[in-house]
Order: sequence, then structure tokens, then C-alpha cells
Amino acid sequence: MRRPIALAVVVPFLLLGEPADTAKSQVSGIDAAVATAAADEAKIEEAIRFLEAQQLVKAREALRDAKSLRADFACGLIYVFSSRDLRGAKNAFRRCGAHLPSLNNLALVETRLKQNNAAVDTWKTALSQLPQNGKWPKEISQNICRLVHLWQNGACPLSPGGQKKLLDLYGSLPVQARGAYDPHVGWLYMPFQSGGKTPWIIPEKYIGGGEGEYVRRVGEDRLCMYCDGRGTVKCPNKQCNRGRVPAGKAMSVAGTDLASGTSFGFVKPVFAACPVCGGAGKVPCPYCWNGIEKDLLTEKEAAALRGEQSARSHQQGGQQQVIPGPAGVPAR
Repeated sequence: MRRPIALAVVVPFLLLGEPADTAKSQVSGIDAAVATAAADEAKIEEAIRFLEAQQLVKAREALRDAKSLRADFACGLIYVFSSRDLRGAKNAFRRCGAHLPSLNNLALVETRLKQNNAAVDTWKTALSQLPQNGKWPKEISQNICRLVHLWQNGACPLSPGGQKKLLDLYGSLPVQARGAYDPHVGWLYMPFQSGGKTPWIIPEKYIGGGEGEYVRRVGEDRLCMYCDGRGTVKCPNKQCNRGRVPAGKAMSVAGTDLASGTSFGFVKPVFAACPVCGGAGKVPCPYCWNGIEKDLLTEKEAAALRGEQSARSHQQGGQQQVIPGPAGVPAR
């Protein structure tokens, strides 16, 4: 006896005059798609279990062969927030195609990879998915305004063509969206869907909801754009090479002339620890605290930063070292 669901699918095709073989083929295709989606959901559940066990590599591998949009989206989030594998995240979100939240998230990954021109193009593509007179997602509006802000401050360089595209994109934002920009909010990732029990597919605690993470709200990225969250930057001393600076020259004796008894050799440079970085080759990033941009600190974090600065100033006899920033960006 045939299953009722199969009859329910086949009968409409027969009524429309479709050949029986064609109808059966379409039913088989639907069944295969349903089976694939079910298998991918099982893989997502497996990946979540690995996340809970803090086995990040296995969590990514669980979704390696998945083919559904939801699985690729979840994989992208795991790459971004759990393992910080930006290239893996880029590939995962690109597989999601024209899915609006995926395009927004892809653009954010591209900014992290210093591919700012590509990010502008991606956001332009994302906005083309909106229906006419459709509501602009607040995340995209915030992100475009933030990119303009960081570009103007030298943190996100763009080509001349990219600059024009960004300004055109910014100009197309509704006035209310531009006015709603908050410079104290970081990059905003978008969930897979708005509403529902699992809008992010994976638990929110793995995408910014945990205590002590570098995010304070789900989907927010506050990592410093100048040091990429490392908390340190290359030593600004131009003479510094991996923490060493020239300190003069010295004669190295290679031997003695037997006829004259005169020593001979060659001059070689002498190096010493860099006075700026103390031989480390890097210095604390002047734009962040523990990898979080200073403009995005919470009150508690800002208080901790002030305490550290006060203690450091006291140790240095009241003189606080000023570390130059990147070209075109004033030190803070």
C-alpha cells in the first residue's frame, strides 16, 4: 500500500497532465531534498555537541560535507566566533549565496581580512536583495556607517573606486538609519532568521553571549581593527628589527698576519634591545584594551583601563609613554 503523502504529491501532477514518470521523478527529488535537509540538521546537532565539549576542530568537521543553507550558515558562525578562522568563515558564507544575513556576515569577514573594497561590493549586493521600499536591517545600516567612520580614521583603507562606492552606499541609507548609527557599537552580525526558537541556529552563548567574551551582545564584534584583537602592534621605532636596534660597530678579529704580527678582521654591526619595545618587537596597541577597541568598552572595562593607565603612569614617574599610531591616524 502506498503512503498517503506520496499520493498527495503525485495526484496534483497527474491532474495537470504531467506524465507519470515525470511526476515520480519530481517526487523522488523532493524526497531526496528532505532526506538531505534532515541529515544536515543531524550534523548541526552533532556540531553543537562538539562545541559544548570544546572540541572546535570536530565541530567544524561535522559540517564539512553538509550541503544545506542552514549548515553552511552555522559553519560560518563557528569559524568566526569559536575558532577565528576568517578564511574558513568566508568560504562558508559564500556558499550561502544570495541569503541576505549571510551576505552581511560575509562582508564583515572581508573587512577583517582587510578586503574592504570587496566588503563594500558585498553589502551593495545584500541591499539589492531588499524589496522596493523594504526596511533596511539595522545591522547593515550600523555596519555601513561604521565602515565610513573607520575609513575616515584610517583603520579601513579603500581604493578611490571603493571610496566612491562606499559613499554612494552611505548616501542611499535612509536618514533615520544614518542618525541611528552608534559609534560605541561594534560590527553586527545577523542571525539566520528573525524570530523563532533558534534564530542563530547554534546556541547564542557560542556567538557572543558568554561572560568574559570580546562581545557584550549576541552577534557583536568589538575586536580592534588596528591590531585585529591581538592587543599589540609592531614597534613604531623605524630602526627596530624584531626588537633590536643598531648600537654601533665592532671589529671582529679573524686572524693575525704572520709577517707583520698585525691582526686583521672585519667590522660587524652591534645590536641592542630596542628602547621603545624593550626587545619585544611589539608594543601595546594604543587603540584598544585587551584587544577591544577603546571606543567600544563597557563602563566596567573602561574603569579597568583607567586603573591600569594610572598604575603605569605612577611607575613611570608621572610620565605616560605615547606610542605613535599607524600612518594618518593620531595616537590616543
